[in-house]
Amino acid sequence: MYRCLFFDLDHTLWDFEKNAEGSLLDLHDKHNLHQYDISPVDFVSKYSEINHAMWRLYHRGTIDKEYLRTQRFIQTFEFFKVPVHQIPNNLWDEYLELLPSRTHLMAGCIELLEYLKPKYPMTIITNGFKEVQHQKMTNSKLLPYFQHLVISEDVGHQKPASEIFEFALKVNNCKPEEVLMIGDNVEADIQGAKNAGIDSVFFNPIGLPDTVGATFEIQHLLELKKLV
Repeated sequence: MYRCLFFDLDHTLWDFEKNAEGSLLDLHDKHNLHQYDISPVDFVSKYSEINHAMWRLYHRGTIDKEYLRTQRFIQTFEFFKVPVHQIPNNLWDEYLELLPSRTHLMAGCIELLEYLKPKYPMTIITNGFKEVQHQKMTNSKLLPYFQHLVISEDVGHQKPASEIFEFALKVNNCKPEEVLMIGDNVEADIQGAKNAGIDSVFFNPIGLPDTVGATFEIQHLLELKKLV
């Protein structure tokens, strides 16, 4: 039924939460954030909350990359009443250096990709920062499974805009009805696929509501084997 598969990267194949947590804990230790009475657990929790909210705004085009990159840390420290001038210099740059070196993948990821690789050409479509997405895939040994890595910054359009999906269709020489998009984000991945006339799989391990209407829904990556 399908000729090509499109995948999201973060939270779908690459375990963003686990990798981000490890990177944040390293920063907490390196910069001795206990001096500000910030526990490691609280630091990770508050940063994650702010980061997720800002990514939603970024997907909608409400904020730009630089604002997201810096303000997610600045607002985290503001919450803990740490003055801006006391925030460790270039903490956000350190984070982006640490993050792509981590290699935790979602359960079943490699088994699934090994199953799919002989059957389908596969493409990553991501809104993630281009300076880290290549590194993530290389360090996690994901790169050999994919023919194309389509990054929103390179294309000039972010998911859920149809243009980024249309770009991926063009480089794969596929029609919308020949493609299945797999992702965890209903707004970026599922709505984006729908905007481009592409069927979608909502990867939903924590049981979030599907407010868009994906073609399929799975809770574990290996369930995809039954669909393709």
